[in-house]
Amino acid sequence: MFAEHTHGMDEIVRYESIENDLNEVFNRAGIAWKGNLPKINRTDERTERDYRSFYSQPAALAVAFANSYDLKTYGY
Repeated sequence: MFAEHTHGMDEIVRYESIENDLNEVFNRAGIAWKGNLPKINRTDERTERDYRSFYSQPAALAVAFANSYDLKTYGY
């Protein structure tokens, strides 16, 4: 799914760990990372439940199958 969009990229930055990932990318480029990305408009209403709990078993299997390449490639 995403492989066609990321072909030839040197680095993939994940939103879930964007500050750490950007820090690593900047360090490798020899640039000091001084960023502090603010967290705004954050949804706090589902903090006690993982998003995967909203999938039924058949839906979870279908999503995992349909996205298996990306899940494996990008470490999800």
